[in-house]
Amino acid sequence: MQLLDSTRSDFQPIEKGGAIHCGDWIGTDDGAVDFKLASGIRVIVGPRTFLQITRANATSEQDPIVLYRGEIFVDASKPASVVSANARLRIQSGKAVVLFVEDSNETQVVNLDGKMSFENRFLTDRPMELASGFVSMFGANRERSVPNDPRLADAVSLEKHLKTLEVPSALQEKVIAQAKVRAKTQTVVKFGDFSRPTAVAAEPHHAAPAGGRMPASVSHDHPSTVQHAESTNHAEHSSAHEAVEEKIERLPAAHKPKPSRASKSVVDAKTTQKSDLLKRLSEIDPEVDSE
Repeated sequence: MQLLDSTRSDFQPIEKGGAIHCGDWIGTDDGAVDFKLASGIRVIVGPRTFLQITRANATSEQDPIVLYRGEIFVDASKPASVVSANARLRIQSGKAVVLFVEDSNETQVVNLDGKMSFENRFLTDRPMELASGFVSMFGANRERSVPNDPRLADAVSLEKHLKTLEVPSALQEKVIAQAKVRAKTQTVVKFGDFSRPTAVAAEPHHAAPAGGRMPASVSHDHPSTVQHAESTNHAEHSSAHEAVEEKIERLPAAHKPKPSRASKSVVDAKTTQKSDLLKRLSEIDPEVDSE
């Protein structure tokens, strides 16, 4: 952990039980740092995180915590707020985790327990209410002026982040148990996945028909894979057919299979069509041999 003064020009000595002053900057590499502000707000700073404490006694309107990078856990028994470069979490009372990725300018929050709202930092008249267990993100879609609609967070991703932040085990167990119950009846998304909100609910299973092949409407194969497979099957079939024809040609005349009546009719029809065509061509061009 590194503690810098308000000018960010001087590293301050820090030890267990030490004081953090208004305007101080906190940076971490590995591990988590747990401290409490004068206002009673508890903060746990996760690994590779950088933030500033602006006002230790600030209200929710004064943004006591500014998160520049990484993730933090916040436990507030009275109104408080956390602000990132583009978003703000307002907590009436409760516990939450806030993440911010500096490179992509994306903020994500999850309400672990309590009453709070999430909003565009520069559009404060349209807050998004965030119920317990729900996650929302802002910044991924640059065309949106408000955060994404809240979605339930899944237990696996929540557990990962709570362990990284070294959140008290009793709270971890409670939050994970509640998330598992909700996941039984509702679709959930991975918390902390900034590439896209990934649904982790089970996909419907389509049973294959008696023939063993999935209908095209429910097939999960990639089109190029299906096309390649069909082309391969066609080539194999043609090769096998040619091999059989070659074997038949090598048989003595007495053992060769006689063409069926239907096959003979087809051959005669083709011969007649050819003769008619040649005859018509010879009428147009005398040099064409009608035979």
